[in-house]
Amino acid sequence: MNNDSAEKIPERLVDTVEAGPGGAVTDEVGVITSELTVATTRNAAGRAHIVLQYAGAEKRYTLTGSPAPLPSNGLHALHQDVLERVRHGGGTEAPNQRRTPLSRPKCSVSPRVLR
Repeated sequence: MNNDSAEKIPERLVDTVEAGPGGAVTDEVGVITSELTVATTRNAAGRAHIVLQYAGAEKRYTLTGSPAPLPSNGLHALHQDVLERVRHGGGTEAPNQRRTPLSRPKCSVSPRVLR
């Protein structure tokens, strides 16, 4: 098999998405909202750096928790997870190995019945 004909694994994926209520948390400025460009880039350490920017703007912001570990199903799966997280909003951060996609910390308080 010729390596030139082998499918190249993407090193960087970029999409634009509308952030949900509560937006996404960045290291530099905290929460950002609105229409955002999301870029997920594989690094040499087997992780992915995730940056956000307002659509059409030049300034880039690191999504808190980035670089994120690459899941076994690859960069595309991570990028899709990040897009869904940003769409969902809620002050989302980069996924890590302790969370499943779109998981949120569970409330440990039992609901009370008000009378």
